[in-house]
Amino acid sequence: MSNRSLATLTITSSTLSPQDITNHLRIKPTVSHKKGTLLNPKNPNSKIRNKSSWLLRSSMNRKDSLEDKINGLTNVIQDNLSLFKQIEKEIDVEIYCSFFLQEESDTFYLPSITITKLSLIPIDIIVTIYPFNGGDVVTD
Repeated sequence: MSNRSLATLTITSSTLSPQDITNHLRIKPTVSHKKGTLLNPKNPNSKIRNKSSWLLRSSMNRKDSLEDKINGLTNVIQDNLSLFKQIEKEIDVEIYCSFFLQEESDTFYLPSITITKLSLIPIDIIVTIYPFNGGDVVTD
């Protein structure tokens, strides 16, 4: 049984709005949030966002490898590198990954070409690993 994964390119900014980021990069995000809005719009007492966020989820299937998803998102950066570099001082960039183990253990790797692409701009990789639960299976 193969593991499932998700990967999202996340840009946050204290100075740029999600629309500013979209207009500059000419890429439509999957979802975005404006600075100053509620973290949970259904709860009027929730905290307020202190940064705008712009998220682009990998368009690959959850069954595709995490490595392929990360590589696909780094391709977005590489293909638009000059646009990212123009605003890199105003944004924080990370790729947030979720790795759902469907077995007791497994591995994923980042090929050197992907690591090279990750070094093109300041970017962090965050991986959350959800352990195998002895029978609970994540489905699409």
